[in-house]
Amino acid sequence: MVQASGKLKYPETGPVSISYSFGELTVTQEMVATMMGYGGEHAPEPIPGVINEVLSEAAAFSEISGGYLLVQDFRIPEDKKTIMPGGRLLHTERIIASSLREAETIMIFMCTAGIQYELRSREQLLHGDQIKGYVLDVLGSITVEQAFNRLRLDMENKLAPFGLKMTNPYSPGYCGWPVSDQSVLFSFFPAGFAGISLSESSLMSPIKSISGIIGVGEKVKKRAYRCEICDHPTCIYRNLLQPEQVPG
Repeated sequence: MVQASGKLKYPETGPVSISYSFGELTVTQEMVATMMGYGGEHAPEPIPGVINEVLSEAAAFSEISGGYLLVQDFRIPEDKKTIMPGGRLLHTERIIASSLREAETIMIFMCTAGIQYELRSREQLLHGDQIKGYVLDVLGSITVEQAFNRLRLDMENKLAPFGLKMTNPYSPGYCGWPVSDQSVLFSFFPAGFAGISLSESSLMSPIKSISGIIGVGEKVKKRAYRCEICDHPTCIYRNLLQPEQVPG
């Protein structure tokens, strides 16, 4: 059995709330067009204009929030397919559990772009504007991922003075980790934390939300994502980046 060392020095364990404005994130027309499937090709008119229109509106309706906590009571049981932060069992399977074997503690996070992306997308689709509705949907996905990237960078900068590093992030639904474990992650936070709720079928609301875990410790390493063994077909990195560019 792998036991955490308990020597984490960073005092801000959480839960800690965060929020960002849309302008604090890096979201470009190219990112949206790429995720829409245009890759290196130029998107045909009127798509570039619609993307720019939605980007100019996003600052007014984005409600980007989230948070995290650091759970220092962490161990990996002998089956090496599960992990136990705070005495609660997560069925992460071997790929994720092995990636966390050097972690001293676990950071649990959640983040959302807000509900307006799905409401406005639905409204545009209902009124027949398929392009704008789709752009809003895509932009919501990119926004929440970029918000999390900002949160991860902020945490790396906070942890570095304590000699602590972070692993890659992992979320339920990836590498065999069942989505039903969302309920365990949410149990670490107060009800309604960051305005995010969970349905009985483990779906998050707002839809443009993410949650997951990151290992923290002095010896942990970021490893290249192995997309060929991941069974999650809608991963944003799979859509946005070439394999050698996927952040690790």
